Amino acid sequence: MLPDLEQIVVAHLRATSAVTALTSNVGTRTPPSTDLPWVKASLIHAQPDPSSPALHFASVLVQLDCYGGANRELAQGQASTLARTVQAALNDMPGSHTGAVVTAVKTSGPRRIPDVDMKPARERYIVTADVSTHPA
Repeated sequence: MLPDLEQIVVAHLRATSAVTALTSNVGTRTPPSTDLPWVKASLIHAQPDPSSPALHFASVLVQLDCYGGANRELAQGQASTLARTVQAALNDMPGSHTGAVVTAVKTSGPRRIPDVDMKPARERYIVTADVSTHPA
């Protein structure tokens, strides 16, 4: 079975001290309180390698939304710093993880796309990661 890369990415970011120095809110949903910066991971696409025996290898696209806190004066800088830190952590991700081996990560971004669905609009930078993986 292919690993749940969304959860593996979240676990990796939670275990990265540079990320946790900026926020303890890393998950797959918006946290109950959005006063402080947070990261939300979303699985965008998982493509098993069709030539792989028993669907062993996969390329998984994960989007990381990096939000600034509620203080509008600090929010853009917080979101930018958080996104760049998340990107660096993702680039260091290849290796063994619980249930998976990550063989490569290609990131793109960060792109500044404020979240206008939140009231008031919230500063957000988006990083995407194309993660090549197989079960451990």
